[in-house]
Amino acid sequence: MSGLPIAILASGRGSNFEAIAAAHARGELPGVTIAAVLSDRSDAPVLAKAKALGIAALTVPPPSTQAGESAAARRERHDSLI
Repeated sequence: MSGLPIAILASGRGSNFEAIAAAHARGELPGVTIAAVLSDRSDAPVLAKAKALGIAALTVPPPSTQAGESAAARRERHDSLI
């Protein structure tokens, strides 16, 4: 992989991803490599599109928010995940 690796965030069909990937294929994004596509939805069509292009496609579910959880507790839980 050469160039600055980038990850594209998507949650749906992937129209913006397709535009970025097409621009990359045309050489319009020099110095950039599309390393991965990340989605919060495992059923997002964009993931299949990325895989078809040989790009890593990952689902990253959002952390659940528990009712009544304080901001400090959310932050502590978040930090424990990374």
